[in-house]
Amino acid sequence: HTVDTSGVVRSKIAPLKLSTSGESINAILYCVTHGDGQPMGDVAFASPSANEENGFPNIKGIIDPDTVVQHGWKPKFASAITRSYMLDGAPCAYDPRNVLARVEERARALGYEPKFALEYEFGIFHADHDLMRAGRYRELKPWGHSLINYDLVRSGEYQDFAAEFITRMKSIDIGVASLVTEYGYGMYEYALTPKSALAAADAAMRAKLHLRELCAERGLVATFM
Repeated sequence: HTVDTSGVVRSKIAPLKLSTSGESINAILYCVTHGDGQPMGDVAFASPSANEENGFPNIKGIIDPDTVVQHGWKPKFASAITRSYMLDGAPCAYDPRNVLARVEERARALGYEPKFALEYEFGIFHADHDLMRAGRYRELKPWGHSLINYDLVRSGEYQDFAAEFITRMKSIDIGVASLVTEYGYGMYEYALTPKSALAAADAAMRAKLHLRELCAERGLVATFM
């Protein structure tokens, strides 16, 4: 996984391999809001690492060994998060993980141990790809029949869904303190347990990714506030 400047996880699927040169990362991920360029209607802007003159080259991603985990729900899969480096070996100044790591190091040098616990509110809807491609998001059907918060029976599948999410996160060392229905049709919320700054950020991004993955497996789609 690589985290772009919007905090979105960008991922590759690849066979297990050992590399002394790292993984190539498209530097344009740090030059547009969504990292996708014109297909999203977002114009790329020039930066020292990627511009028209140098052809928006690849830079290097080196796996952070502290982030390697095996997925308990799919044991043949493991994942890791990279830190980005320029081709001369210097840390990429635009990589959000590099920025946060520097802040964390400064805090520790001052005698502090930063800890964070993040909470996310999100909607879950029945996936309708035709509506989504047409941009008709307001017509998507919310998952669950009520708008009451803290409701265990919003749908017949809700408790199994929550238990599966919590179990999956536990297998990759992410603690889920709670998952509840929120006020509003299709609205939900989960809270994560505290970790140090960079680990908490990594856990937050992974939890969002795997919540979306679990939804996709069940014909649902999640959208985060």
